[in-house]
Amino acid sequence: MTGATIATASGSAICTITKSTHGLVAGDIVQFNSVTLPGGTGYSDSDFEDKNFQVTSVTSSSVFTVTQSSNATGTVSTGG
Repeated sequence: MTGATIATASGSAICTITKSTHGLVAGDIVQFNSVTLPGGTGYSDSDFEDKNFQVTSVTSSSVFTVTQSSNATGTVSTGG
């Protein structure tokens, strides 16, 4: 998946992904590539790149969530 931003909340493994439009439903599998995260999330780019994630929820046609394997250590509202 390209052209998306990733938001994290400190102490939570849930990552919120925003993309202009995605067409996904809960249970779909996504893969991210060319990830560049800002500092402070507690994750590295390689925690997302070329890994499959199951969509855990869809809140709108442009926002969905995935769950990372560990909790974020910082809150970041945009990263991509």
